[in-house]
Amino acid sequence: MKYVSHIFLPAFIFILISGCDPHANYPVTYRVGWVTNKNINWKVLELSAEFKHQKFNLTNSKGQIIIKAKVKVSAHEKSVHKIEKLNINQRYIQEDSAGRVSSIALIEITPIIIRNSDNETKGESAIFDLVINEPIQNRDWGPNYYRVKIGNEHVDLKTLQRK
Repeated sequence: MKYVSHIFLPAFIFILISGCDPHANYPVTYRVGWVTNKNINWKVLELSAEFKHQKFNLTNSKGQIIIKAKVKVSAHEKSVHKIEKLNINQRYIQEDSAGRVSSIALIEITPIIIRNSDNETKGESAIFDLVINEPIQNRDWGPNYYRVKIGNEHVDLKTLQRK
């Protein structure tokens, strides 16, 4: 019993340091697979994104963006669909604004939508609330630009990496 504190304390400190936040309230996949949403009618009703903290400095360039969205998936006459997983992709893009090219970290989120076997909701549209804690890392000193995109909607964010 006297060794419990020797094991419990380091484990507790590790959990506090690494955090316990879930990545998203839906499973995340990095492969889209054969599921396609080409013929499924869905749209983003609301989208917001913000930094969990903005304490970027010489020793800290990592953080999280909290993304919240409401997605409406319209049903067909014969079946209804649901969001099974989220595909999240991060990449840098170049954007030309007012003659100045800037690098933007694009975070694209694509819901993987499948047919729902629930017969009770046939013919009804469904609204899904997405909550995602996406880890990020600033690339350069000074301003860093981020764009969170779901469907045709996007939110632009800017942070400052100080020395």
